[in-house]
Amino acid sequence: MVTGRILSVFGKREEPHRIYTPTATIGIRGTGIYVESDEEKSYVCTCYGHTRISANANPDVSKDIISEHHDEPVYVLPGGSDR
Repeated sequence: MVTGRILSVFGKREEPHRIYTPTATIGIRGTGIYVESDEEKSYVCTCYGHTRISANANPDVSKDIISEHHDEPVYVLPGGSDR
């Protein structure tokens, strides 16, 4: 996903679903998720469920999010940081 927005629900499965943006890779493990992306940043809101968000510029920068209701939105910036 280079630019745009997606709101979707993914079921659990053996291999996690993945969404790739210019700044982030989001591993989805059965969840509702909203993602906005452009060349400068990605906004990821785990609506409910479990995601693992990794910065493409530095895959060691990652965050596991387990959410019940829009608890922890994340911005991923090109340098690999989140805010």
